[in-house]
Amino acid sequence: MPFGAYALLKSLGQGAMGDIHLARPYNVRRGIPTPIVIKRLHGELASNPDFVRRFKHEAEIAVSVDSPHVAKVYDVGAVGETLYITMEYVNGWPVSKFIEAVIASGHHANISAIVDLIAGGLRGLTALHEAKDVRTGQPLGVVHRDISPKNLMVGEDGAMRLID
Repeated sequence: MPFGAYALLKSLGQGAMGDIHLARPYNVRRGIPTPIVIKRLHGELASNPDFVRRFKHEAEIAVSVDSPHVAKVYDVGAVGETLYITMEYVNGWPVSKFIEAVIASGHHANISAIVDLIAGGLRGLTALHEAKDVRTGQPLGVVHRDISPKNLMVGEDGAMRLID
């Protein structure tokens, strides 16, 4: 399904503020890899200034963070009245699925691997907490407010990344 400069490939879910889709850019020369994730603000929230402010604030923060442990943001904009954020697709599993798989296997997880994963998540949090406004250089004072197993992704490369 077309969505501005992107083709929405499939729904990845719904959040409190919007929906999330796997997508690809129509023009790969823009430097945006494929596939990517597009997070769109729910239409009914677009008329609420508080939700629009929060969505734009999230986008501003995400653009200012450059860390291999935080999903990268490529584009922020609007298609008609629908606000969106385009971000890195982390091919892997949410920590919640990783934990379920370890439990289902009946084995214990390797402690050093778990320490590496947790360290990656903490590096991502550090990058968020140290984020500065790109114009003024002032700290943004970020607090993630939703650190949970569904927002921590273990990539196929074994690295932990914060999403959302």
